[in-house]
Amino acid sequence: MPRRTRLAIAVSTVLSLSACTQGSSDEPEAKNDSVGDVKAAWREIDTTAAAPAEPRVSVGPSLAGSGGLPALVAGQVAAPDAPAAATVWPADGVGPRTGQVLEVGEGDGAVGDLAAVGETTYALGGRWHEGRSEPFLQSSADRETWSPVELPAEVNERGIVLSAIAGQPEGGVVAVGTDEDELPIAVLVETGKVVDLPAPAEGRLAGIIEAEASDRGLVVLTAVEREDGRRENQALVSVDGGATWSTSKALPGTEAVLNGMVAVKNGFVATGYALNGGDYTPAAWFSKDGTGWKTEALPAFPGHSAGWAGWVNAPSAGGGTVFAALSDAEKLFSVVLRRSPAGRWSRFGDLPSWRTPGSSPLVVADGREVVAVRSWNGLLQTGKLSAKGAWSTLGETGALPKVDGWATIGQLGEETALVGSRAEVELSSGDGWTSTTKLTPFSLAEDVLESAEWQPAQVEGTSGMAAVTDEEGNAFVTSEQISPSDVPGAVDESDVAGWFRAVGAKKWKPARGLSGPRTEFLSEASIQDGEWVVIGVDRASFVASDHSYGALWTSRNGVSWKRAKGPFDVDRSSDSWLSGTCVLPGGDLVAVGGVEDPSKGSRPVAFRRGEGGWKRLDIQGLGAGTTALSSCAGTGDVVLFQGIAAGRDATWSTTDGEEFTSIEIGGTEDSVGTIVAMDRGFAAPGGVYGGQQARAVVWLSTDGATWTSVDVPASRPMAATSVLANESGLVVGLASQNGPSVAVLENVEELLQ
Repeated sequence: MPRRTRLAIAVSTVLSLSACTQGSSDEPEAKNDSVGDVKAAWREIDTTAAAPAEPRVSVGPSLAGSGGLPALVAGQVAAPDAPAAATVWPADGVGPRTGQVLEVGEGDGAVGDLAAVGETTYALGGRWHEGRSEPFLQSSADRETWSPVELPAEVNERGIVLSAIAGQPEGGVVAVGTDEDELPIAVLVETGKVVDLPAPAEGRLAGIIEAEASDRGLVVLTAVEREDGRRENQALVSVDGGATWSTSKALPGTEAVLNGMVAVKNGFVATGYALNGGDYTPAAWFSKDGTGWKTEALPAFPGHSAGWAGWVNAPSAGGGTVFAALSDAEKLFSVVLRRSPAGRWSRFGDLPSWRTPGSSPLVVADGREVVAVRSWNGLLQTGKLSAKGAWSTLGETGALPKVDGWATIGQLGEETALVGSRAEVELSSGDGWTSTTKLTPFSLAEDVLESAEWQPAQVEGTSGMAAVTDEEGNAFVTSEQISPSDVPGAVDESDVAGWFRAVGAKKWKPARGLSGPRTEFLSEASIQDGEWVVIGVDRASFVASDHSYGALWTSRNGVSWKRAKGPFDVDRSSDSWLSGTCVLPGGDLVAVGGVEDPSKGSRPVAFRRGEGGWKRLDIQGLGAGTTALSSCAGTGDVVLFQGIAAGRDATWSTTDGEEFTSIEIGGTEDSVGTIVAMDRGFAAPGGVYGGQQARAVVWLSTDGATWTSVDVPASRPMAATSVLANESGLVVGLASQNGPSVAVLENVEELLQ
């Protein structure tokens, strides 16, 4: 289900510009390019071969039309060969070459929120430059020409990140965000005063969702991660223009997620979804003043099937009426709901079937009409619902990128293979569809990424690929093969297939024993203590709502494979999965993953293969609040488990699989990707995001306990997503709105000494 991102959808995979980045210190923090006295030696790679051909539009905030001023949509346009541009459009004219580009200075910019006070409109945004985020706030009297608004110096001094803005009826705007200690603050722009807001009494502040104001007060919606790992939402309320604040009780709903909020004449309306009987279902809330909230009844999505998620996207209000798009993960069309001033929700009109199921349209009230913007994978559609709910398409632009990012980076003998991926949806009769992943092969040649031929040729047209090579140079490739299903009512099925090539050989041998009678999906391939291992997910059919659980195969020679028998179907009423494998110091193979609990969200799970076969591993030592395990990696002395605890990336070390020690990697806002084991230690992709920093890094450790970061050189906002250790060094895969990139840390072994 989607969550409304406040800023820089343009860099949503990259930066904490996802909360509007605001401010920077007068003296930017020095980048970390060394470990001790050893300076990192980077080789940058020309990745033109994987770059998108067309600019990509990312839309986020909107503002209803009023008083003769047009409805607005804002966000970013990211071109392959230019810095991303912060852009504001009239709602019915969104496109890659339309709208007003805001002059925000050097670097990549995006607009994250919009607000109005009388006839003055404000755009709050962020600008990324050289590893840091910098602020901008601009205003307009006509929604066409924009000029900068000065922010107080304290914003820079405290490393404040702003994520939402609200215009108060009596005048003045209030910007809301967090300081470098993750504490909530409000900036009263007119007076220049910075006010500390109440911190959560339990757990931590996970984000600012929305800020709105009316004559009943100023309300800020926040997400809170509790210590037990569960999530709740609270409102911060001020009735004196932002000078003092109080905290509401948690909004009702299990695992509720809020996508947005609007102010109406008699209160505030929020929309999103919540866990209900094992399914995530659409939800809406109402409060008279922000202090107490109740849920509201919503129309059912037409044709909704049990087991599929549904949600209500961010609302838009015009003239006392609220509009919001209702989406369903199974359906290609969306429904626009209308909430009357009396508080009754009804079906206003439908957005016709489009390119992808479960799209999340941005709807904007424009008088008695509603403009809708749908975007997916580089494609953009704008349309309008008339006052009677009739749809008309205004425009469609964009093109699918060659690749969105790296599906895998692996070693095929002496060749470093990079496989790019992009999502595709094939439409069939009626509203039928099949979601697949299109893969494109590349190879790394010195300092240039080159298009490559498939190895083996049979991999072409498959999805979910992984590749691995052992120390001798023997190579194994595995992928998912989509074929017509023999299950009644199912169109397609997926099987895991594999091929093996011995060192020095030219031909690939097909692997035996991977394909099963059901539908299997691939997660990972690896070599563990000389044994080839593949993990994935087993499901009754291709239908996403069918029950699924983890699957594991092993092989001693890469050709003959055997499906492991074990307690991997943890709970027949809950889906489960496997996501990583490693070997404990004693030699036992371990597989880690998670279980989706119908009533409580997810929880971690792990399995251990000992003399008696596979058994559940007791992982209570991970502590409360752990919701899943994503990977594990080990050297001869220690194993590291990775997962999510209290909503954050978390890592634990163990030497026996029984006792676990929490490991701190970076700061509380930093990200840590999948850790890989190397000859001299460990490495992981990630990012440094504390305060106003926003830098792609690799994390390095010799013992798994003490870690240091090394910055990846980047002229654009990027996220380090994967790493591969080979003879050339550490190959780092990077993602950005402008296409994937690659860099090589050539002296990683020296840095790990």
